[in-house]
Amino acid sequence: MHQGLIALVAMAALAGTTHAQVSQGPKNVPEFEPAFENQTRAPEIRNAQRFNVEVIADGLAHPWGIEVLPDGAYLVTERPGGIKVIRRGEGVQAVAGAPEVLARGQGGLLDIALAEDFESSRRIYLAY
Repeated sequence: MHQGLIALVAMAALAGTTHAQVSQGPKNVPEFEPAFENQTRAPEIRNAQRFNVEVIADGLAHPWGIEVLPDGAYLVTERPGGIKVIRRGEGVQAVAGAPEVLARGQGGLLDIALAEDFESSRRIYLAY
C-alpha cells in the first residue's frame, strides 16, 4: 500500500513540473503576419544597416581564427594547419612554425591570440 501511495505522489509531482514550464507572460518578439496559414518559421528581421564587403585576401584553406597585429596586419589560422599574415597591398604570406595538427571533424588549427606583451615578446597562443 505504501508503494502505491509513493508512486502516486511521485507521478503527481512529475506531472506538475511539466506544466510549470509554460510561460504565460508577454511575447519577446513583435507580432507579425504569417505568409500562409499555420506558418511556424520566425519572421525576417529587417535592419536598415548596410554593409560594404571588401575582400582583402583569397585562397585561404578554411580560415578559422583571426587576430589583428599592432601594425594593422591580420594573423589568420587555417584549420588544416597553417598561419598566414595578411597585409593590405602585400597579399598573403605564410608564417613559419605552425604546429602539425589533425584536421578531422571539428579538429584542426583553430583560434589564435596575441600575448599581452606581443610587441616585445612576439609570442602568440594557438588553440588546436
